[in-house]
This record gives sequence, structure tokens and C-alpha cells, in this order.
Amino acid sequence: MYIDINVIYVALLLATLGFIVYLIYTLKNFNKLISNANNILLYNTKSINTALDNLPSIAKNVESASENVKDVT
Repeated sequence: MYIDINVIYVALLLATLGFIVYLIYTLKNFNKLISNANNILLYNTKSINTALDNLPSIAKNVESASENVKDVT
């Protein structure tokens, strides 16, 4: 009993084609994910900038609160 070399080539070809189809499908989904993330960032740019502008004052408040905790204990 033997396996003809053509059967191996056909199996390898089918496996390669299946992998290529899977890769295209995965890249398409990844592109959709990145596009959605980009749209969310563009939609929320104003809110993100406002939050980032408030971070220094928040950090200052946290620092003063932690100093007050040290003084109490």
C-alpha cells in the first residue's frame, strides 16, 4: 500500500487554500475591529481631551488626600 505523490500535493494544496481563506477572514475581522476602535476614538475625542486635561488636578487631589491620611494615622 502506498500513497501517490499527487495525493500529497492535492492535500497540501487544499490545506494551503484553507489557510489562505482563514487568514483573509481573520484579517477582514481585524480590520473591522480597528475601524470600529478608530470610529469610537474619533467620536469621543472631545471627552477624552477633557478627561486628560483634568488629570493633573485629579492627581493633585489624590496626593493631598494621601497626605491627609498620613497625618491622621
